Amino acid sequence: MRGYLSIFKLAATALAFLSPALPQDELAELYSQAQQAQKTGDLATATRKYEAIVQLRPQMAEAYANLGNLYYQQGQSDRAKPAYEKAIHIKPDLAGPHFFLGVIAFGEHDYSPALRYLERAEALEPSNKLIHSYLGYTQYARFAFREAAGELEKAAALDAGDIDVLYHLSKSYSHLAKDAFHQLQNEFPNSVYTNLARAHAYEIEENWKPAGEQYNLALEKMPNDRRLRDRSQWIAAKVADASAPSDAGATDELIDGSLAYKDSQVSGPKLKGEMTQWQSKMRALDGQRRSDKQVYRAAEGYQVLSYLSSLVVFELDPDSYRAHELRAQLLEASNKEEDAIAEYRNVLKRKPDLQNIHFAIGTLYWKDQRFNEAQPELQQELLLNPNHPQALYELGDIAAFSGDAQTAEKHFLAALKLQPAMVEAHLAIEKIYTQAGLYEKSIEHLRKVLDVNSSDSAAHYRLAAVYRKLGRKQDADRELALYRGQAAVKHQ
Repeated sequence: MRGYLSIFKLAATALAFLSPALPQDELAELYSQAQQAQKTGDLATATRKYEAIVQLRPQMAEAYANLGNLYYQQGQSDRAKPAYEKAIHIKPDLAGPHFFLGVIAFGEHDYSPALRYLERAEALEPSNKLIHSYLGYTQYARFAFREAAGELEKAAALDAGDIDVLYHLSKSYSHLAKDAFHQLQNEFPNSVYTNLARAHAYEIEENWKPAGEQYNLALEKMPNDRRLRDRSQWIAAKVADASAPSDAGATDELIDGSLAYKDSQVSGPKLKGEMTQWQSKMRALDGQRRSDKQVYRAAEGYQVLSYLSSLVVFELDPDSYRAHELRAQLLEASNKEEDAIAEYRNVLKRKPDLQNIHFAIGTLYWKDQRFNEAQPELQQELLLNPNHPQALYELGDIAAFSGDAQTAEKHFLAALKLQPAMVEAHLAIEKIYTQAGLYEKSIEHLRKVLDVNSSDSAAHYRLAAVYRKLGRKQDADRELALYRGQAAVKHQ
């Protein structure tokens, strides 16, 4: 994950953390020469001077920290790390080295030490925006979206104009909305609020018929709600005629949820005020999510916050790469795939090395089975990020479709090395092994699917089929019984 802030800006910022005390005599001269070299951009000379300083004064933590900065500025993270580690060993309360050790670990996708170093830096410098930003990015990469949103909110409060922070804040809120929606569906599948949330999701996609079905189910449970009846009638008109007039009814926060903001033109101080109010609402609600209504309000509230955050990005710079990326994602969510691809192309024009954009384009082509167009995009993504498990999986799927089992196996195994619990990759490679008669390997991968989800009925069925091929009737019968039991539960 790259593209948040310039490395050179980060390194320059680190100097503000340090303020080393001036040494005497020869050290003073070396220090003066190092500072002068840094001012003129002669990093190689500055590095040599600081290397000489730490030889003469091996207990000077600030010198090791500045040496680490110089290595870091020159792209030598492998040399920067031991310099920073030496600095905090001598003086544990230097925030700068902790911060940069966290940034380096984050860049290496090593998120546990990144979190540890960044949290220590935050304790030492609680008002530093960069620290909160990278803590947010790290938590986001760990799928800890609540923690990510908390840190990114702090960063945005310190710098309201950082588009990268606001973009990731919007995405964090979006993930929290999805998590709440899944909770609503899993815990309250027959709730009127589940019907409303589903209806809203379909309406965002402009998928009018299923949206209408969900509104009608909700109306059966709330027959006296006038706004709900209006919504149901308006959707029915959309189903009958896509050019039906706009919904002119007065919105209701409970019935309309996040859709009340769908065509919002709120901006400026009012926009920031709305965000602040919703952030307060969500903080109050997070400790109360016990009923279906509370979970529904959380799902819709986080969706509102995601949308409002995206509006701030558009307002700050409508032509920024993050603004185009958000537009692309909104178009993709509305099933406007060609328009989404065009917006993703606009992102690449502004930031060609941004990760996950070629993947997003490739995935849209892959889903549409336009494999000749998908493959180069996915391969380009792997040039930017060789450790992208989903890109590897999709390339494997393309190879399997074309009959190249050897290449498919290679990609699936690479994806599983990075993401061992990827069910789709286990199932895909199991199919290759079963077709090749490598049944023991098939069993191994099906068992791993069931380790992830023991109620996966398809895995039980396929495992029964493999056992039959091996003549293991008792094992096959057991798996078939488990399959039938899970299938019966699904249809209840």
